[in-house]
Amino acid sequence: MPSDKPKFVYSKVIKISRDDMRLLRAGKKKCTVRVGNASVAGPEIIMSDGRSSARIRILSVDNNRTFSQLTLQDALAEGFASRDELEKDLRRYYPRVQPSDPITVIYFESVHDQPTLFSE
Repeated sequence: MPSDKPKFVYSKVIKISRDDMRLLRAGKKKCTVRVGNASVAGPEIIMSDGRSSARIRILSVDNNRTFSQLTLQDALAEGFASRDELEKDLRRYYPRVQPSDPITVIYFESVHDQPTLFSE
């Protein structure tokens, strides 16, 4: 059973891959799955792939499940077509993950009305 206490708090930036940033900008990525227990310090945070960033608004944080409890809905919200695709992608970053390991799913929406460095 996952722990009640988050072990990692995202306070400034959530790092994502360039592929994930493309999905986010295309409006296809609505959550990020992390292995372990995590939380987010505030209602908005930056997502960055190291080259570009986007401000997001946190809708909810679910850290009451394990890796084996990932669903098709999680995969779709991550921008994948199937649970298998999501699992394969996660195993690239977490090669030793076990079915009983806790996960955190952070649901968000893009904040489009924020000015950026390139706004006129």
